[in-house]
Amino acid sequence: MKKLLPILILVALATSVLIPSCVFADDGEITFTGDIEDTEVRNVDAVYADARGEGTPSHSDNTSITSSVGQIVFGDFVVYRSYLYFDTSALSAGVNITGAILQLYVVSSDAKAGGQNFNFTIQSGMPTYPHRPFVGGDYNYTLYAGDGGGGNTTDMTTGAYNNITITELGWLNMTGYTKFVIRSDDDINNVVPVGAMSRFKIANYENGAGTTPNLIVFYETGWSVTTMDATYLTDQSARLNSYVVDDAGGSLDLRFQWDTDADVSDGTNTTWTAGFNTGESHSETVGGLAPNTQYWFRVQSRSGTVVAHGDTLSFTTLSTPMPPTDAHAYTEDDRIVLVWTRGYATESTLVRWKLGSYPTSTSDGTLLTLTEFGSASHEGLDYGTEYYYTLWGYTGANYTTPIYARITTSAGTDATAPPTTATPTFWLTTVDYTRYASMPLYSFINDFVNSLSANLNFGWTILGLIVSALAGVFVFFKSRDGKAAVMTIGGVMVALVLLRLLPGFMAVFAVLFFIGASKMSKVGQGGYAQ
Repeated sequence: MKKLLPILILVALATSVLIPSCVFADDGEITFTGDIEDTEVRNVDAVYADARGEGTPSHSDNTSITSSVGQIVFGDFVVYRSYLYFDTSALSAGVNITGAILQLYVVSSDAKAGGQNFNFTIQSGMPTYPHRPFVGGDYNYTLYAGDGGGGNTTDMTTGAYNNITITELGWLNMTGYTKFVIRSDDDINNVVPVGAMSRFKIANYENGAGTTPNLIVFYETGWSVTTMDATYLTDQSARLNSYVVDDAGGSLDLRFQWDTDADVSDGTNTTWTAGFNTGESHSETVGGLAPNTQYWFRVQSRSGTVVAHGDTLSFTTLSTPMPPTDAHAYTEDDRIVLVWTRGYATESTLVRWKLGSYPTSTSDGTLLTLTEFGSASHEGLDYGTEYYYTLWGYTGANYTTPIYARITTSAGTDATAPPTTATPTFWLTTVDYTRYASMPLYSFINDFVNSLSANLNFGWTILGLIVSALAGVFVFFKSRDGKAAVMTIGGVMVALVLLRLLPGFMAVFAVLFFIGASKMSKVGQGGYAQ
């Protein structure tokens, strides 16, 4: 998608080009591989001037896996030259070349093996020479001139690439092939070889990948697109982002490269998307990633055949999210409280509820919450009702496997209450002070008890106990007979019970026991004998 950002992000970008005969390298460079027409040429003659000469060479081979540079004398004189071709036409659209390197894979060197070291130089006969494919007349040394860079065999490493800086950037052809001839300086300067051999061999295109000649071109484009941080990270996906700082007056195509290695040039490419201009952004979500793994990525922008790279950034996918655990619930009146432990590597927990069965998907039932916390309250529920809950861990756009919980709310006032056992009404257990409604001072006694904020049943019971006790004391002092006093008290209390004023036999027995025990104590202490 494309979205206009509020500010421009100023970032210097490096660039690169992609065509069938080249591969991407680091930011700001493009590597062109050698060509199938790379040719080994040698000319043998007894006369050095003819061996070096202007005619057709005795041998040329565009199928050879190697080509030699130098000259030797072995009875006859032999002059070796290497002709290399690179299709650099991809540089045709609006680039500023800032540098170039020629990479030669040195297979062997006679000079390094005890021969004579020598200098060598890259020359050019463009735009015409050498032809592609090579023809005999292309050997003529007068067709080539200049010093596009070179070196000395002393500095060479065999079995490896050797870099030669190109000093003539104007030789790089933006509309077709860039063509070089590599010659020894002795050949260029007409120095007759003597003594030891002076020659080295380089790999041609036919030698295969990893050894072919390479021309690395450094350049700048007029537009600027920046790589932005990845977002919406999960354990298996990420969104890659970019922003067009400057389209240089034209529309750009954008895509991303990503890999588990910092060199994303040989990684995975997304599909080109066309039509981006200054101030617009481009994002793509890549999936199928490994959990807890570091990835590198960069944006690529294209105008015509020229492709530029943004900076290379990295991100690390999340660990595999786990579902929540330890889910349980408890009820308080008309609400249910759920608690759980949030799943490992999840951002939050999704909770949905349902009546009669568990929610079966993240859209089934009713949403209760999507929360980063480990609890939720479900309120305003029906009493005595069973509620079913399903919980998922959530990260990005992904959900874990679910866990479940269910609970029934308390009975409350909305539910059918269990039957209540009626309070017994047996007369011996029931206090009824209204039996004394016709008694003198009834209202006075009620008012007095009420003034004490006491229960009327309790007040009349205490009054009965006082009356019975006073009656017993009166009888005792009049008759000096303890039995009569006890009988009097007992008689009064039995009358109170029959009038349903005392709450049962236990009160009667307690009073009788107290009075009897008191009397017995007095007799034992020398009281009156019967």
